[in-house]
Amino acid sequence: MLMAEAIKAVIFDIGGVVAVFSNNAYYKYLAKASGLSVSQVRKAVLGRVPAFETGKLTVRRFEAAIAASLGIKAGDVMWLRFYKKHVTVDTDVVDLIRELHNSYVTACITNIDASKYAFMNRLLGRYVFDYRFASCNVHIRKPDRRIYRYALGKLKLMPKETLFIDNQIENVRGARSIGMHSVLYKNRRQLDISLDKLLE
Repeated sequence: MLMAEAIKAVIFDIGGVVAVFSNNAYYKYLAKASGLSVSQVRKAVLGRVPAFETGKLTVRRFEAAIAASLGIKAGDVMWLRFYKKHVTVDTDVVDLIRELHNSYVTACITNIDASKYAFMNRLLGRYVFDYRFASCNVHIRKPDRRIYRYALGKLKLMPKETLFIDNQIENVRGARSIGMHSVLYKNRRQLDISLDKLLE
């Protein structure tokens, strides 16, 4: 009987795990600015996010497209400005990553556009993660299996040697589908329980 591979790297999502931000609050802001419903705004934004987060659109073109679809000025879209004003970093999770860094390679795989990614890099600092895999640079988004395989290739690790943590079930399933250990993040207490089982 083959022994299970020991976990060597712990990989985090950023949005919803390390960084806390209410997309709903942003949609409500745009709904108020445009006079449209939140569901209409959400549809207009989310329809363009995949191209934006894989580097096919600049923030200027993205904001212009959203503004045109909502009937507002591009300056009122405030994609990055609203984010900067309302995002917070979960310091408990950051402390956990720093603690894990003593024994494991730490990394992130995140769906994010270039503007938010640059901001988050400044906010988190250089030393939280050993490796960072952002959709805007890799040009692939979770849950596409290729982004996990890309990360594994750069880490030079087998899937079973990694643990992936994300707050979106489809992204967790994407990682599991190629053999990575994966945890659906709900809160720090639940994560600690999962880590105690997986990293013992």
